[in-house]
Amino acid sequence: MKEFEESRQKTVWVGSLAIGLTFFLGSLGSLLCQIIGCRFTAIMGCLVCAVSLLVTPYSSNLDWMFLTYGCMFGIGSALMLSSYFLITAKNFRRWQSLAVGIVTVGGSSGLLIMGPLLQLLIDSFGWRGAFRNLSIPFFVMACVCGVTFGDPALPDISATTLAKKNQCDSKLLSESEAHPEMEMDVINKKQDRVHEEKKVKITADDCPTETRKISQMRSSHVAAKTDSNTVSNCLGKLNALLNFSVFKIPRYSVAVLSLCLMKFGHFIPQIHMVNYCLELGISADSASRFFIPFGLSSSVARVVTGRICDATWVNTIYIYQFGALLDGFAIVVLPVIRNYAGIQVFAVIYGIADGVLISTMNSLLMFSVHEKRRAAALGVGNSLLSLAMASGPPFAGFLVDLSDCYTWPFFIAGIVLHMAGLVPLVLFCLEEKTDSDLKEDKIRKSLL
Repeated sequence: MKEFEESRQKTVWVGSLAIGLTFFLGSLGSLLCQIIGCRFTAIMGCLVCAVSLLVTPYSSNLDWMFLTYGCMFGIGSALMLSSYFLITAKNFRRWQSLAVGIVTVGGSSGLLIMGPLLQLLIDSFGWRGAFRNLSIPFFVMACVCGVTFGDPALPDISATTLAKKNQCDSKLLSESEAHPEMEMDVINKKQDRVHEEKKVKITADDCPTETRKISQMRSSHVAAKTDSNTVSNCLGKLNALLNFSVFKIPRYSVAVLSLCLMKFGHFIPQIHMVNYCLELGISADSASRFFIPFGLSSSVARVVTGRICDATWVNTIYIYQFGALLDGFAIVVLPVIRNYAGIQVFAVIYGIADGVLISTMNSLLMFSVHEKRRAAALGVGNSLLSLAMASGPPFAGFLVDLSDCYTWPFFIAGIVLHMAGLVPLVLFCLEEKTDSDLKEDKIRKSLL
């Protein structure tokens, strides 16, 4: 911001664009995983992120960073995110929920290292050198994904197939021994088949040119049919991921509205925390340690929340509302905090709320619709949530430029999060209305 002499609003848009595209292009990543596989999708995502971090330091102004970092890094992150979750779901059947939970925890636990490490690289090499050094792990990850991201090994079915074949042969042999006339019919059919094959072979030898033309026409027809089937399958998968008819379901529409409000306000402190600490007189090194208690508490909260939500008697909506209200309360109180100890306490509470919200977000989207529409619900929902996520921090930066303080941005973010926690109350009204409608239908049927 200081080097390019740009406003906070425009500077924050670079990082927000990368975060927003990560979730907005989740459907594209899932589609590529189904077409070319998770391995090549992950390698492509790692290489795009690595190239983005290598090219960004050569930007002469902030506008170039929108392309080199905001767009390129966002696209690569979307491909990586989709491939990581899909390959985990494919390779783990028995402990699938635990495996996906561990992958989810990886994002928050990475903040424990990346916050202080990034500040150390900036102090040592500057922000341009820090970007170049951060590109190295992505090249390494591309090699690791190429080696490890394989499809699950299928069981050896050759022995089973051979046993079934021997069983069928023995059954036919027993039937032929019991019925000799059946054995004669089988022999006659085999002899007729051999004569027909010989006739076809003689005809092909007599007319090699015509036979070659016919075979070429058949092969071209099969190839054209295969290409058309591939295109139709790709279009069918894309339509399944972008099925906007899910908004006809009131429960899903209410859930998306609440989650959009949550995403709009939740990431504002996370993006602006370092600058807020600098305005309070806290050093940049100490401000980067904010992410250590935040990452720890978020990781623990994600595991605990996932375990609690597995219980059949627990309603996920209540857990989500608790996380949204706790998050809103912490952010509203944040402008009152003026020392480093209070910032650390806020980081712990904010991390707990983050873990609860992230763990319940996907459940709120998926279980609001029927099982057949869950893929579309996740794809369309995450695309809309990414727009809210990307617009929240720049809006806060705009308010900071106007008021020259962080009081109003944090206060508005807290109010929006309280609204997100209260909106799901409409879902209980919809459930009651649905139950009453079912009772009325039963009464009408009994009267008829």
